[in-house]
Amino acid sequence: MGAAQKITQAFLDKEFVNAFIQSVINTHRITANIQINSGKASILPKSEKNGEVTGFLGIVSNNSRWVLSISYAKESITEIYGTMFSEKKESIDNDVADLVGEITNQIYGGAKSMLNQRGYAFEMAMPTVITGDFRTHHHGSGVTLNVPFCISNKAYNIWIDITASSDEKKN
Repeated sequence: MGAAQKITQAFLDKEFVNAFIQSVINTHRITANIQINSGKASILPKSEKNGEVTGFLGIVSNNSRWVLSISYAKESITEIYGTMFSEKKESIDNDVADLVGEITNQIYGGAKSMLNQRGYAFEMAMPTVITGDFRTHHHGSGVTLNVPFCISNKAYNIWIDITASSDEKKN
């Protein structure tokens, strides 16, 4: 089985996908006391930019590499911030960006714990946060798993992308 086929197989593995979906839901429920719901997952040929603030995290497991990104519309992340800290934010500032980094790290940690029990060997990683108008560029060939989320049945305004690279990890 080729590397690209193996990576696509992981996206088709319900337990792989559900580990990330469940980690997103759990992180927001436990950390922010906010109930979010997932929409329909889809496989895209490339990652799409959503939202005004995004946390990125590189994932390495065995010979596979992914990039996890979680993006928020301004209204969603400022609502989450306000719920957590009882402070209203009108814009995405350094405090809000730090929160996105922490949430990204917690989502990865939750999914990592679940999937490492299934034989994956996810390594430690540190998130990076980007705000404003930006475009992402991915190197190598791969596909993206996209899952939208919404807060309390509002329009979908939180997204996770897991972009796979079919390039083998160099030892």
